[in-house]
Amino acid sequence: MRLIERHILFRVALVFVLTIGVLTAVVWATQALRRLDLVTAHGQTLWFFLKMTLLALPSLIVAVAPFALLVAAITTLNSMTADSELVVVGAAGGSRWVVLRPMLIFSVVLGLLILILAAETGPAGRRVMRSLLTQVRVDIIASVLRPGRFTEIDDGLTFHVANRDADGVLEGIVLNDERDASVRFTYLADRGQVVEALGKTLLVMRDGTIQRRQTKTEALSIIAFQSYAFDLTQLVPAEVKANYKPTEIPFFGLIAAINGERGKTHEAGRLRSELHDRLVQPLFPIAFVFVVFLLLGDPRTYRQGRALGIGLAIVGCVGLRMVGLGALNMALKSSAAVALIYIPPMAAILFGLFMVLTDRRLSPPSSWRRFTEAVALRISTLVSRFRGAAPDSGNPGS
Repeated sequence: MRLIERHILFRVALVFVLTIGVLTAVVWATQALRRLDLVTAHGQTLWFFLKMTLLALPSLIVAVAPFALLVAAITTLNSMTADSELVVVGAAGGSRWVVLRPMLIFSVVLGLLILILAAETGPAGRRVMRSLLTQVRVDIIASVLRPGRFTEIDDGLTFHVANRDADGVLEGIVLNDERDASVRFTYLADRGQVVEALGKTLLVMRDGTIQRRQTKTEALSIIAFQSYAFDLTQLVPAEVKANYKPTEIPFFGLIAAINGERGKTHEAGRLRSELHDRLVQPLFPIAFVFVVFLLLGDPRTYRQGRALGIGLAIVGCVGLRMVGLGALNMALKSSAAVALIYIPPMAAILFGLFMVLTDRRLSPPSSWRRFTEAVALRISTLVSRFRGAAPDSGNPGS
């Protein structure tokens, strides 16, 4: 690889890393806000909340990576034009492949990474997230108990906690057990925590007392303790089996599901669409590179519609992705529409290869170019007049 190609590859990679970091952080923040109820309503810890939201990162990266590459390619080519580097490459006898090859190599590597994330890593993270959400739903402390309330978690068993901190430690515990008609127990403890040990769910209370009162005689005995474990095993609902969605099924699991019983149900369309979506996503970074290169990769001046090329590149790439999403929706209803999923990115790639191999240039029609140049000239004239009139407007004697 030539020095200029390594230079272009480095610049694309640097801008891509910065862009995908910002985009992923923004999208992750919006997704994380939707999971705040895990802390506020379900009483989970902050670490549990972070773990849940971080599991969605592979899927978020798959979604934003092609657009991060779009920004990186546009920024790199536009900067090379501003620094006259594209002109120098052309004057030195360098072919168009000198500029295209490093970006194409980066897009292929990125496509392979997207394929891995979309096929296995992303669905695996979603499955773990689904399992954790299922555990939250069957967690009696997270789903039933609320600080400051007296909650009857079973017939004759009332629970109250004054507070629950971020680590899951319960403070000000009151547990009243009247399930036995002959005797009533009241447990008071300064703090405690629900733990899993030896296959049981235990409420371990510390620094408290047990009040034992006979129902008939009203005889009362009080026992102080430093640590006491109350068995909650029978109160915890049976574990609910997680129902994995198509987006949570691994790649080969999707193929098996399509050929199995789920493929004969109403989910067949969703399974089919999800499978082909994972296969087509690695093609979009390559398609985006060709679109950007055809519009911005040749030596041009700003007067030759550089801003127009940037706008067309953005619109073209976003349009490709939107058409692809439309084809996915069509594949939900008909298996005959599956081929349409691959047409947008493959058409862009094949058209780009044809234009580069035949050494053709992509440029807007002359009428459109003349129109944009006239608009730019008009704006430049207005700006010049405004600057010329600015000193006079502040002169009282004018």
